[in-house]
Amino acid sequence: MKKALLFFALTFIVTAAWSQSSDSNFQFGVKIQPALAWFRVDAPDELNLESDGLPFGFGYGLITDFKFTDRYAFSTGIEIAYRGGKLKYTYEDILGNSYTEQDKLSLQFIEIPLTLKLRTNEIGYMTYFFQVGVAPGYAIRTRADITINDKLVEDNEDISSQINEFNLSMIIGAGAEYSLGGSTSLLFGITYNNGFLDLLDDKNYDGKVTGNSNYIALMLGVLF
Repeated sequence: MKKALLFFALTFIVTAAWSQSSDSNFQFGVKIQPALAWFRVDAPDELNLESDGLPFGFGYGLITDFKFTDRYAFSTGIEIAYRGGKLKYTYEDILGNSYTEQDKLSLQFIEIPLTLKLRTNEIGYMTYFFQVGVAPGYAIRTRADITINDKLVEDNEDISSQINEFNLSMIIGAGAEYSLGGSTSLLFGITYNNGFLDLLDDKNYDGKVTGNSNYIALMLGVLF
């Protein structure tokens, strides 16, 4: 079901882009996004649960820009966004033995960015831009590697029952487009994505634990 949804969404975007490729106010492109992701965790002190690092991930997607003036555009598309992070949980058993559990979460969401792009006039071959908006998303992959006292106990475990499927995030980005002639340009920039919704499905702690997903990514792409 999820793969079918992804296929039809991508097909729709590509078809729309192809049908409007002659419109000078429309641009279609592709991008990749190496990213560092983390969770912002809010938990009671007695649970000893905290964020524990920024794992590297990789995202990719399609871009569609609809210009309503030379300097302003509505930018959307569809992308596979890497969301994840590392969590550390310290606890003791009834005998007083201490344990440290480290969970490396690897999450992927299919997202549809809805953003406003503000562009400068072309300076030489460069056009600079600032981008802001939101991105609703749906989880398509939820896995974790779990280590206890530095020993791997679960490898690539399915944690879909512990992750909320839906997310909404804020996007802030900036970058530049380097003109290659005509409407084609190279795209590069940096994006900060801040999750609004709690992704940790907290069944064990009576709603005491929340976790918001964030990432910062390098954006590289081509616009046609």
